Amino acid sequence: PLPPLTSPLPLRFASVGYISGPTVLRSGAMSTELCLSYSGSRVRATFTHAPAWEKGKEVGVGIPDGLRLLRCTVVKESTSLPTFSLPFSPTSYSPSSSYFKRPSPPFEWQYLFKGTSWTWGPNTGDKGWALPEIEEADCWHARPRGDGPNVWSLRLGSILLQCPSFLPRGTNVNMLDTLFRLAWMPNPSRMLRSEASVIAMREIEGETEGGIRVGKPERGS
Repeated sequence: PLPPLTSPLPLRFASVGYISGPTVLRSGAMSTELCLSYSGSRVRATFTHAPAWEKGKEVGVGIPDGLRLLRCTVVKESTSLPTFSLPFSPTSYSPSSSYFKRPSPPFEWQYLFKGTSWTWGPNTGDKGWALPEIEEADCWHARPRGDGPNVWSLRLGSILLQCPSFLPRGTNVNMLDTLFRLAWMPNPSRMLRSEASVIAMREIEGETEGGIRVGKPERGS
């Protein structure tokens, strides 16, 4: 038998996707990974945020003012290995590779989608329901640059990435500054989306000797 867990795993599954993290690395950076799967293939996006200080402050001295996006890694994986024929042809890949290579015109992201939703929250737990239509406010996939100036975004064909470019330290943080998003259209009639809220650099009230207490990164919803 496996030993009992002393702390919850930084992994949360929901429908066809999962979120791993946020995890604090040995370097002091924070890693958050979102994943979506479809028909034996999957897309993983790993966002890494590193401690940052405001302009004019000495870097590395004192508590960071927040976390700034350092890098983003996108991995495309499939259970079907590429098959090659002789003579070699660059297009002789398995059918599943077309999910990644498929171009996605901008107007496809404006379609009126419907389907199912699966959500998790620290207080509400897991919930799932049908979506006869996605409301305009929730159609963030149709806004490639995000919903605010603090959003870093990138579209790679049929894949859309969005995350905060800077996670500020504080107690009252704008919810839009905590959202990590991944959308994937493996074919024109299928839209997969994953959205996660990550709370980092939250100040904790309490008695300190002239200092500031900062809590560890937490997954919101």
